[in-house]
Amino acid sequence: MGSFQFASRAGSVLAVSVVSLALAGSSATADPGISVTVRGTTVQVSTTACPKGGNASLIRYPQANFAQGRQAQLTVDSLRQSASWNNVKQGRYTVIVVCNGGTTAGTKSFTVGPR
Repeated sequence: MGSFQFASRAGSVLAVSVVSLALAGSSATADPGISVTVRGTTVQVSTTACPKGGNASLIRYPQANFAQGRQAQLTVDSLRQSASWNNVKQGRYTVIVVCNGGTTAGTKSFTVGPR
């Protein structure tokens, strides 16, 4: 089990525990707040928890916090919010989604396997 920290704009720190989950080319479902899909070198995260938007961070092990990851702004449509990353290399990752206002929608750990 790892621990990630995210500092909000107000300066408070939110600690997020992460449970490891192995994944190679399918959807991860360990956290009901977010869904992660891996297709080839593309990773996509989606949620319904952030209707006003937010940010997601793709963190490669052994990086330990939101700021160290590859960050992407959530795209908001009428039903879901999502972000994606291309050219993701093989390895262990965690995605953290933080809604505008500082609420964590969820975290998901997974492995991107060989292509």
